[in-house]
Amino acid sequence: MNFKKPLATLFFTILIAVPAAAQNGNTIGVVRDDGGTQTGYWLFAPLTANNNTYLMDSEGRVVNDWTSSYRPANSVYLTSEGDLIRTANPGGGSTINGGAAGGRIERRSWDNQLEWSFSHISNSYRLHHDVELLPNGNILCIAWESKTSAQATAAGRIPGTFGSSLWPDKIIEVQPTGTSGGTIVWEWHAWDHLVQDYNASYPNFGEPADHPHRIDVNYRANNSSDWMHCNGMDYNAELDQIMISSRNFNEVWIIDHETTTAEAAGPAGDLLYRWGNPVAYDRGSTADRRFFGQHNPEWIRPGMPGYPGITVFNNGNGRPGIPYSSIDEVMPPILRDGTYQIDSTNPFGPTRLSWTYVAPIPSSFYSSFISGAQRQRNGNTLICSGANGQVFEVEPDGTEIWRYIVPLDNGGVMNQGENPPSGGGGGPGSGPNTIFRAERYELNFAGFSGKDMTPGPPIENYPFCNGDLNYDRMVDGADLAIILTNWDTTNQTADLNDDGLVDAADMGILFAGWGPCD
Repeated sequence: MNFKKPLATLFFTILIAVPAAAQNGNTIGVVRDDGGTQTGYWLFAPLTANNNTYLMDSEGRVVNDWTSSYRPANSVYLTSEGDLIRTANPGGGSTINGGAAGGRIERRSWDNQLEWSFSHISNSYRLHHDVELLPNGNILCIAWESKTSAQATAAGRIPGTFGSSLWPDKIIEVQPTGTSGGTIVWEWHAWDHLVQDYNASYPNFGEPADHPHRIDVNYRANNSSDWMHCNGMDYNAELDQIMISSRNFNEVWIIDHETTTAEAAGPAGDLLYRWGNPVAYDRGSTADRRFFGQHNPEWIRPGMPGYPGITVFNNGNGRPGIPYSSIDEVMPPILRDGTYQIDSTNPFGPTRLSWTYVAPIPSSFYSSFISGAQRQRNGNTLICSGANGQVFEVEPDGTEIWRYIVPLDNGGVMNQGENPPSGGGGGPGSGPNTIFRAERYELNFAGFSGKDMTPGPPIENYPFCNGDLNYDRMVDGADLAIILTNWDTTNQTADLNDDGLVDAADMGILFAGWGPCD
């Protein structure tokens, strides 16, 4: 008997009669979905729970996942071919071992085959935190480079203000080769752009306020060897400029990439722009400081509200008063030649934020470390509160419309209904479901072309629900459509009774379970 025509008619009738399932009562996974989110898929990697990377849809279902032998260190991205670029911490191999220490980059195919790897780790240098994909296929990387006590003192660093070595940051551009390895085709070193007012007999002597484009070798948040702690970067293809976040300077810096390596070592490699803490170059007081342990500086892309400004996750670590995090939008005073306006005495502008997000109860949103934010094409902002493993989306007026809680704890994958993992914003290792960042990719992202984007189940465990073929916790017309599409086939997903054929028996099982899952 041919059921296709009458069942198809019934299907459309049911779709009209049954509303979409609502997300109510969840404790983990998608705990809020009011509609209006930017369409697309989002990517994240747990920092401690496991070695996986997950691509998710807005309903909290896994679209694809990858597994590595190493923990992330810390960022992950997708290429325009749909491959995963993943930072990794190989463990030993260096005496340099600060927060988010890495040393390795992997490229994995959509089906998780290791296609390429690159290592940059020794006792003299080590990758950490973040990488950035360039349009030409090369990869920008942040790395520490170790300077001895003698080298640091010779550069004008005050003795006794650091350990046995000092780790200024550098940026390298790697051109991948073969299945492993790569060629460094460009580099920039912070060490080439110093100023110091400690000793006139040492190089780069001068008043930092007179040299706002250079880095004061004696400005420091503490006496750690990890002097700058650069924790994120972004690339602007229109300007050919790189933006870096220095957590310990509480600033974002912009440098020129349109240089040779030799030019980048000279004045052309000085900071084009800096913002967040004018105390770092003696052009302000502590009252003028705006960033507090910030992460994830991002240029707002063309076509998005706020362009050509930048967004920054302002962690609020050390903010006066009760700690809280904010998402801050800044419009840099860029000139036509690609430089940035500054006068002879004042700090870089602007003096005010273009936009900011603070939670209705400010202290309820606080992530003291990691985390990020990304402006969306619809004007919303996707926010990752990394210390407690939560991702949420807010509208321009600050209204929250969607929230996801990473369902991983020290025991592994959680069951829906369990309380979210505790941890809050207490620092590294403060929660078992911490994530560095969340990156959303729109539906038309080139890397999704030709890929199977059919969502699978959520990460978290649910009670069994026979007939819920699309894993939305509802047996309804969408599941019926899957049955009809695969009628008279051997599709295992739609074959509910596992008899090798999608037919009326499977239809009966589906109707028997019709409605919300328990």
